[in-house]
Amino acid sequence: MIPDSDDAWEVSPALIYASAGFVASLPDYLGMGTGPGPHPYMDVPSETSATLDMLRAARQFADQHQRRLARSVLITGFSQGAFPALGLAHVLGSGADPWFRVGAVAPISGPYHWSRWVHDVLAGLGTIDAKSATVYLAYLSVAWNRLHQLYASPSDWYQRPFDVDIETKMDGNHPVQEIIGFLPGSPEELLTTSAIAALEAPSGRLASAFAVIDHTCQFAATAPVRLFAAGGDPDVPIANSQECRGQLAARGAPVELVDVGQVDHLGSNVRGTANAVAWFIALRDRRVCSVDD
Repeated sequence: MIPDSDDAWEVSPALIYASAGFVASLPDYLGMGTGPGPHPYMDVPSETSATLDMLRAARQFADQHQRRLARSVLITGFSQGAFPALGLAHVLGSGADPWFRVGAVAPISGPYHWSRWVHDVLAGLGTIDAKSATVYLAYLSVAWNRLHQLYASPSDWYQRPFDVDIETKMDGNHPVQEIIGFLPGSPEELLTTSAIAALEAPSGRLASAFAVIDHTCQFAATAPVRLFAAGGDPDVPIANSQECRGQLAARGAPVELVDVGQVDHLGSNVRGTANAVAWFIALRDRRVCSVDD
């Protein structure tokens, strides 16, 4: 089930899986697509529940058209989508829906230690472009303020003149290029000193929010997991996936990490998707995940 989108980048992974003979269910998160309200960016619980809801809708759609879905679900997601991929594997493995079972999980290039990623970006320890970091942090802080009440007034977190319009610009109704043109070239030009200090050493509600997302890989997976990441990715270092692999393995999961090479973040999606679909095809052909599962 593919959303109505003219963006080839958004829908191409689903089309690739569909062309390989799979039923592809590509969910919108809350506030995306035609859904009302702003998107709660990097909120794993709502992203996971939205993904599960879409899976149930896919089953209902198939029933209405006299088709039957396999019970085994092959789960993947890129970057932000890597979190609900693992979240869905977790909740399905815990019995959230008695019909579906986890067949295999293939997350791609997730920043699994999110609090460390944010800290390193602000401390100048990462390799991510400063402008890109600014966009990510603007999106995160505005969205998390709606969820976790980080500040009383935008001027508490954002320097002038950005404090006046940033919440409007980041409401989900403005194109990416407009947002990029609005924001400054570095986090230090956007955020106040107190905001940077809060993000570098989170406490209270902010620390709790980071803890939820930082624990995404800390569960006992019930199916094989293959993590894909790029050793050359400057935006999300492969160390994130290495740490995730260790956390999953420590809980007994059959987990592998595949380095897709010296490519950038978007390139890791291209190569990761190609590798993931090949793995899923191999599992299907070996009847690891059959229609009767």
